[in-house]
Amino acid sequence: IFAFKRTSAQISPATSATNTANTASTAEGPTTDAPATSTTGPAATAANKDEPQAFLTVLNFSGDDVDWAIPDDVEIAQWVAGNYTAGQPALATSGVVALRAWEGLLGEVAV
Repeated sequence: IFAFKRTSAQISPATSATNTANTASTAEGPTTDAPATSTTGPAATAANKDEPQAFLTVLNFSGDDVDWAIPDDVEIAQWVAGNYTAGQPALATSGVVALRAWEGLLGEVAV
């Protein structure tokens, strides 16, 4: 599982027992100054918490279902979109989220 949070000035890893970052990208392209740590797993996340409105992206880059532990320092207000649903996904906003193969989610983060 890969996780990272993006601020306006830097990329920093999210804190979680199973979620850390080893790569990141911005609108300008990939960054090379992101702290390099890794764990096993197929999901990636990003959150920009410096803006008045912030979002979290979770992507399962595998053909397998996985459980993703939401980091303790991330408060998801609501899930707003996903590639397996036509509307708002009805998923847990804390604890563990079950991601289906190749699933992507977009959540609004409480700021």
